[in-house]
Amino acid sequence: MIAQVPSTKPYRKRHLESVQQMVRLINEVLTMAPEFGESALVATPLGAILDWAMGTPAGFAAFRDPRINAMLKKILSASCEFLSSGDSLYVLNDSPSGWKSAEARRIVGMGQYEHDPQDEHWGFASWNDFFTRRFKDGERPVASPDDDKVIVSACESTPYGISTDVQRQDRFWIKSQPYSLEDMLADDDSVDQFVGGTVYQAFLSATNYHRPGTASSSACSSRATPASPRRIRCAA
Repeated sequence: MIAQVPSTKPYRKRHLESVQQMVRLINEVLTMAPEFGESALVATPLGAILDWAMGTPAGFAAFRDPRINAMLKKILSASCEFLSSGDSLYVLNDSPSGWKSAEARRIVGMGQYEHDPQDEHWGFASWNDFFTRRFKDGERPVASPDDDKVIVSACESTPYGISTDVQRQDRFWIKSQPYSLEDMLADDDSVDQFVGGTVYQAFLSATNYHRPGTASSSACSSRATPASPRRIRCAA
């Protein structure tokens, strides 16, 4: 998958030359937290390493291999342990790449969230605690919570694409990768329920709201509902 990365201009500055180098880089970023950037795409350190390689035919096959995914799960668990620790708070600073910088505060809209402006790290215990910050009471009320005809977006995101009359093996582009209903639902028995339905894709940036939650009405869930039994929404 490293050898298959194109040699065209966008990929000319290669950051991976061998599997050994990739493993060393992965080991290095296990104790790194995402920094702020002004572009819409704020990359996680691990994602930045694997980005080009996993988009190749060999990479696409590799990351569908259960054996590789089992090892990747261990890597992600180790990274999550760091991101849930106080050591990950170093990115909450007021430098240009820090999440307390004026530009980061503006883009994130920190005024909407519960935090302690007087505390060095705004009162958060870790990067993950900051990443899943809570809205203040009254901010972002759910639209029409009692109207089952209104489907609330599954997340704070930018619309990316809508596909209708979808088939089992249609191709939907998520994070620049082709997927199908079978891929998105891991060939689950429920796939056929969505054939002929609609796929809505949206881009969820690292600066968006990430705290998990559900609306009180079942029709406002991010899963299939009686009001829209054949609809899939996915954040890209």
